[in-house]
Amino acid sequence: WVVTEAHCVVERPFDTLYSVRVGSVWKNLGGQHARVAVIREHEDYVSSTILFNDIAVIRLVDTLIFNAEVRPIQLADSAPAAGTEASVSGWGEIGILWLQPTSLLKTSVKILDPNVCKRSYQYITKTMISAAALLKDSCHGDTGGQL
Repeated sequence: WVVTEAHCVVERPFDTLYSVRVGSVWKNLGGQHARVAVIREHEDYVSSTILFNDIAVIRLVDTLIFNAEVRPIQLADSAPAAGTEASVSGWGEIGILWLQPTSLLKTSVKILDPNVCKRSYQYITKTMISAAALLKDSCHGDTGGQL
């Protein structure tokens, strides 16, 4: 199973047209390539200008081989504390020319106190986590990237 954002897959014509690449920082090269069996978005996903419950899971047809580049993640049972350093990655556009990267980009951010974040962004809910860093971003057009 792979976790992703619901808005990235909700407009799909057929689940089987999708595939997943893991274990590579390159968009179209290396790692393992797996076919998609089925995609399921959160049952309470709301697609609007504010994406509520924006999460989906993808079941793969092919079995992944775990190695140094491909590992399962342990799901958290609670939100990270404010001030915790986190990594955010993405494929979004970069720079003033909005160039498309060919390799995965990442940066470090700090988890924000949810009350502080809610004062700036009214739509933050208890199911969301806020993170930021001065003069850092997760790439324009990547809707926040993967935290």
